[in-house]
Amino acid sequence: MRYEFAYAIGYVVGITVAYALSTTFVFRQPMRKRSAARFPLVYAVQFLISLVLLRLAIEIFAIPQWLALAVSVVLTIPITFALSRWIVRAG
Repeated sequence: MRYEFAYAIGYVVGITVAYALSTTFVFRQPMRKRSAARFPLVYAVQFLISLVLLRLAIEIFAIPQWLALAVSVVLTIPITFALSRWIVRAG
């Protein structure tokens, strides 16, 4: 199996597991088709925000790459949580 295909499968499985755990244990909401269909958007938004933060941190503020990644992750956690909660609760 090519690595790109394996990565894509792993990414889809990861989002699926994140949705199941978020609905069941974090937000205690039933799984719904509508929220399941919209849930991957959370990770698309997270990716884009992280990319912008990385570029700003590295190219504008001259933060080392390893530290910039850590800053990006820390700053996107609350955004990811809020978006996940909104999508799961909205159904």
